[in-house]
Amino acid sequence: MSETAKSRAAALPHLRRAGLAKGDPIPLPLTMAAIFHAPGDATGFDQYGRFSNPTWDAVEHMLAHLEDAPCVAFPSGMAAISAVFFGLLKAGDRILLPSDGYH
Repeated sequence: MSETAKSRAAALPHLRRAGLAKGDPIPLPLTMAAIFHAPGDATGFDQYGRFSNPTWDAVEHMLAHLEDAPCVAFPSGMAAISAVFFGLLKAGDRILLPSDGYH
């Protein structure tokens, strides 16, 4: 991947959004909101910051573009660990962890 492609990776999701006007910032601004207004029964977009927000979407897109692989960001280390365990382990499996692992 070229250096130019790498440098543009972060801006791609924001540039594709509808309504981008001349003079609007190209890099996606940080979204500090925890909750978002949603019309009626709307789904498929940002509703609560711990689940998804525009900044996370941009990070996931950028990392996926840079690594040429899927990417998922988690709100906490425990959420990431849980996702790995639930994705890999079956009922009855055992796992060996160090006693000083995660406190």
